[in-house]
Amino acid sequence: MKRWIPIAILAVAAGCDSPTPPAPPIGGAKGEPQRLRVLHVLVAFRGAYGARETVTRTQDEAEVLAREILARARRGEDFKKLMKDYSNDSGEGNYILVNHGVVPRGAEHKRADFALGFTTVAWSLAVDEIGLAPYHKDSTPHGYHVIKRIE
Repeated sequence: MKRWIPIAILAVAAGCDSPTPPAPPIGGAKGEPQRLRVLHVLVAFRGAYGARETVTRTQDEAEVLAREILARARRGEDFKKLMKDYSNDSGEGNYILVNHGVVPRGAEHKRADFALGFTTVAWSLAVDEIGLAPYHKDSTPHGYHVIKRIE
């Protein structure tokens, strides 16, 4: 048991057991923008986190619909119309997100306040590119997110 104590002390000194992770760099990872704007269609399903009682589709049905919306959007259909027709987002679905370490202004939202799967896809997209954040119970618990980066 005594042999492990020096190793544990070294691990803590090296930051391995730090109770809080180091702060991400301002602006996120190298090359990431400080701010971006996205439009998004949330395709929820019965039992997804925060889904309204009026949402009756199954998870499988939600995935099929999300992939259909993604394909239609990539073919050039009006994304705002797809949002209006299909989104279960309780917000407007038009968000300005600020990266780690950036102070939000006005109606901007912190990256850390959104689901990890959502922001991972949002920050991976180029302007005018459309992607899908699939459902995951931990990283995207609200359902499937079809995301279009517009700025």
